Amino acid sequence: MDYTIVHLTTSAEVAEILIAALSNYGYEAFEETDLGVDAYIPAAAYDESQLQEALAIFGLTPAVSYTTTLLKAQNWNEVWEKNFEPIVVADRCIVRSSHHQAPKPYTYEIVINPKMSFGTGHHATTALMMEFLLDLPHQQKEVLDVGSGTGILAILSAKLGAAVVDALDTETWAIENARENFALNQVAFRRLAQGSLQLLDWEGAYDLVLANINRNVLLAEMSAYAELIKPTGGHLLLSGFYMEDAAMIRTEAEKNGLTYVADKEKDRWVSMLFSKG
Repeated sequence: MDYTIVHLTTSAEVAEILIAALSNYGYEAFEETDLGVDAYIPAAAYDESQLQEALAIFGLTPAVSYTTTLLKAQNWNEVWEKNFEPIVVADRCIVRSSHHQAPKPYTYEIVINPKMSFGTGHHATTALMMEFLLDLPHQQKEVLDVGSGTGILAILSAKLGAAVVDALDTETWAIENARENFALNQVAFRRLAQGSLQLLDWEGAYDLVLANINRNVLLAEMSAYAELIKPTGGHLLLSGFYMEDAAMIRTEAEKNGLTYVADKEKDRWVSMLFSKG
């Protein structure tokens, strides 16, 4: 899949607002730059009039200028090989590509070749989810990762001892990438499928449901997540939203019978843990 990169020139303060605004318009990744922020969207979904509409709605038109470039799908691996440096989460888990070696042993090591998929641990939301996972019991647990991207969270759950790992994503290339990353890490999954939660209509009860997506999807699918969690002792772990949206997420979760447990925050991004029963 080709991506359009929108190079937005603006102040750091406005860049934060842009990220929040454009995440609701199909933009899948953001990279802060010295000039502002780069926003990534599938080339087929890019609509300049929609971008201008978003800038106007948030009153940002006078404060932002932009240019675009096309990132061809076949160039993505090369980009990541050059820029994907290993990261360490909670001093217990290192995430690296197959092009790097770990500088020293860690309790958990995950190898990720991300290609076009989201999830390397570099983004605050992924790192926050991983921090929570490292402290949650996994032995003999059943885990579902919704919007799995590279598969990084599902892979960590498997390494932490989960008995069953299921994962799904709406993008075919993400599922292909996750399959490759599962093999790289020599861990197994039960089900790995392309499609939305509603279309797949998976049944069953999980000890832990993971969803690192975005605010709108989380709100829309909250009832489905709640139904998939075991009635006693199950957990829901969410991220992909800002501090400003945390109250909204918590309210919707509690409306669906879930109990707030804890949250973590980094760079204004939030991860929130809920329990059931």
